[in-house]
Amino acid sequence: MPFGVCKMCLQEKNLVSSHLIPRKVYEYCDREGHNPIVLSNDLLMASDRQWQYPLLCFDCEQVLNDGGEDWCVTKLATFEQTFPLYDLVTANPPVDSVNKTNIFFVRDLPAVKVKELVHFGMGMFFKAAVHGWQKGITEPRINLEPYTESLRLWLRGEGKFPSDMYLVVQIAPPDRAQIGLFPPYEAEDRVFYVYVPGLLFMLNVGPDVDMPMKPLCLWNNPDRPVLSSGVLIDKFTAHANERFQNAKQTQSFLRAMEKVAKEKGETFKN
Repeated sequence: MPFGVCKMCLQEKNLVSSHLIPRKVYEYCDREGHNPIVLSNDLLMASDRQWQYPLLCFDCEQVLNDGGEDWCVTKLATFEQTFPLYDLVTANPPVDSVNKTNIFFVRDLPAVKVKELVHFGMGMFFKAAVHGWQKGITEPRINLEPYTESLRLWLRGEGKFPSDMYLVVQIAPPDRAQIGLFPPYEAEDRVFYVYVPGLLFMLNVGPDVDMPMKPLCLWNNPDRPVLSSGVLIDKFTAHANERFQNAKQTQSFLRAMEKVAKEKGETFKN
């Protein structure tokens, strides 16, 4: 194990191989013999290649595991169009529907572990905010300043949720859920996305966050809203498709698409 300063506890310790997208997510995706679709460095591939780096100590890795990763990973969408988290969130009917977006309140659904869900998403954003995750890149993958330190403390249970950060959580209907991985990136000015199968986290940062986004924050709103379908997933999909068009499609991606289409009785057209 390399020895260095852990980015979460800030102490000099032996560092373990940390994963930007938790390793268990890859294992979950691959359990049916498929690799997730991954967009990495403008390459579109079906791969179990994982972004990893000696970033955190063992104890801080456990903070992330226990804080939300272990619970959330087992609730993601699958190739078979099952989606445990979707089933939990939609146990009650939506309280509202705006622009084809259903809004569910999960405050009275103890089976939906809100803190674990938020911790999971914010943990990935934090790791992207303290390291570049690409060879030769020294700058962090995303810039969350001046809130990175307050986020670090909150993840460790040592501070309040960062002010001027609003996390909107969106789930896709099982038949629309892409079994793919999109590591944290900035989609537009101070709006960041990270996607794991069926689950989209949109982090809005700064004092100038659009007013409609603030009451949709899963952590700040005591009603605990979770969104499904509609404009947010469409917006993300459109942005992802734009990146798809500009990305080089690898042979692994093409083979994976052919395999999925064959299992569905369809023909894959590149």
